[in-house]
Amino acid sequence: KAAKRRKLNEEAQEAEDLKKHLEVVDDEDDDVFIEAIPLARKLILLVEIRYPL
Repeated sequence: KAAKRRKLNEEAQEAEDLKKHLEVVDDEDDDVFIEAIPLARKLILLVEIRYPL
């Protein structure tokens, strides 16, 4: 149970980290755009952190 709880906590932390990179920006036409770091770049960063060369 502890391992499952730890995994859920790690996933929740990663989700919070992704939310921190989101930013809602208004356009002049009142359309809403979301600027975010591409998910592929985030995944590459996570892999590099976990498995350094």
